[in-house]
Amino acid sequence: MAARGIRRYSIGTFLVAVLAFGAATGVAAPADPDAARLVEQGRRMYMDGVLPSGRPMTAVRTGGVMLTGAQAACVACHRKSGLGAVEGEIQVPPITGLALHGGSKLKDRLIVSLDPRRGRAWNQTHPPYTDDMLLKAMTEGVQATGRKMLPLMPIYPLTAAELKPLSMYLDQLSSEWSPGVTGDTLRMATVIAPGVDPARLKSFRDTLQAALEQKNSNTLPGHRHMINAAEMVLRIERRWILDVWELTGTPDTWGAQLDAFYAKQPVFAIVSGISDTVWDPVQDFCEREAVPCWFPSVAVAPAKAASQYYGLYFSRGALVEASAVASWLGQAPSKPRHVVQVLRDEPAARAAAAELRSHLANGVRVDEVVLAGEPAVALKAALGSLDRNDVAMLWLGPADFAALGDVAPPKGTVIASTRFTQSLQPAVPAAWRKTLKLAYPYELAPMRDLNMATFRSWLKVRSLPVVDEPMQLEVYFSMAYVQYTLSEMLDNVYRDYLIDRGESMLVRREVQRAEEETMIRQGGHPPARSVRDASKPAPGALYGDDPEGILAQKNTPAIGARQSTTMYPRLSLAQGQRFASKGARIAHVGPDGVLVADSDWIVR
Repeated sequence: MAARGIRRYSIGTFLVAVLAFGAATGVAAPADPDAARLVEQGRRMYMDGVLPSGRPMTAVRTGGVMLTGAQAACVACHRKSGLGAVEGEIQVPPITGLALHGGSKLKDRLIVSLDPRRGRAWNQTHPPYTDDMLLKAMTEGVQATGRKMLPLMPIYPLTAAELKPLSMYLDQLSSEWSPGVTGDTLRMATVIAPGVDPARLKSFRDTLQAALEQKNSNTLPGHRHMINAAEMVLRIERRWILDVWELTGTPDTWGAQLDAFYAKQPVFAIVSGISDTVWDPVQDFCEREAVPCWFPSVAVAPAKAASQYYGLYFSRGALVEASAVASWLGQAPSKPRHVVQVLRDEPAARAAAAELRSHLANGVRVDEVVLAGEPAVALKAALGSLDRNDVAMLWLGPADFAALGDVAPPKGTVIASTRFTQSLQPAVPAAWRKTLKLAYPYELAPMRDLNMATFRSWLKVRSLPVVDEPMQLEVYFSMAYVQYTLSEMLDNVYRDYLIDRGESMLVRREVQRAEEETMIRQGGHPPARSVRDASKPAPGALYGDDPEGILAQKNTPAIGARQSTTMYPRLSLAQGQRFASKGARIAHVGPDGVLVADSDWIVR
């Protein structure tokens, strides 16, 4: 909807607040207090399942299943945008005012792409709903066409007076494009937190710019890139503008800086982004202003994002490693009694250490050693006193991790974060390979290399050096997935719809893309799927120069075996989920340098 994230106010202050919010977001806000009151009542019905009287809404589904309160809220099926969804094979249609009251002509219709497993489909046409027809739909399950609705639709015991606020809310739901959108452009921003290593920051900017240029070059006249056939019919593809919001100072000042950036130039969404410290102020800003925060590359994701709406993340970052380590230690035959966490005094490391501490069983003594000074000297002092039965957890950045080569392995078990090393496979010194375990949040080779083949080919074509491959792949994916999602949204460019579609399309997109990439490497060319002689593998950036190597065509897994195009084993979201990769494993580097799993995939 255009009125993204209307907040809760007392009736006395609601009108002022909603008018101010509408001015910022393009909402067609009610012009009088009574209308504003009714729209707020309708919002509570739609979002919370609360009637104007304050009592919970009730409904009954086929089979006598009773729904009450939040269970009966419209948002559960029609989503926050009101533009519908897909439940298995069932299409949940859009119910915004434009959808309910639009005409049969193309120019008067709201066209929404619905994608059940049986193939792409669009929302069906129907006569415009009157108030009486809408009441009949809600209370009897009868469409405007006179046909019965599907059994998934609940039946509500509503009166015409109770329905009026809901109808008024639907009339303004997703009724105007969100800020940052014009007929031919879409403006987004990315956020850079202070403290990022200059080489990584340059790589971040270069990768982001390359992805932006590729997208916009496909939007030029004569070079249109069509993901969705309706784009060509409706002429709706937009050129992207990407602002860079570079923050300075301490995190407590970031909120005001973000507010200033946004006041100067509103944007539709924050796409990607980078931080090696914290991200909470950015998430707070996005929730406050109803701006999607779309898959940033962060060391530690905000814990609060799990219960909020506007942030989608690859994972919880180092926090998911901490949870996996705690679970693995808890299941060990000999459970540790003493865990020493070794870290620099930095916010992300502090957050990861606190997460591990919170998950360790009672009776486990947990100490923290904060490193200071030259890495090798500090590590010798921190690890030298470990007992054979102790466990050390290392939250070390690249420089500190590299210094392990100058330190003798201690007694006991040592586990290190992979995320903090900024590498897909940290270079573990040979002397440490019997001692050191890795909390590993990525897919193991060789599947990981297969999943990343197309991305690595793209880096080569764009002449981008590998600086921090996990970060670069996250930037690449963030840009590619927002392009895919926006294409499927057609001309319904609303922030809430971006989040709704981002949740629902991720698995389908990943499986589809993985199958397409596999087919290309097998010799097919979607959608024609022409086949060439598989006995003559094509060398090059995509397939690899070694005909016997892991990227050779003959070593390509069967279609359907891969479900990812990233270094993560699988990315998936469902309604209300905010972290696409949900686990990690414990692994070690063997004598031959190959990463070996010590545990299954741990989700906690």
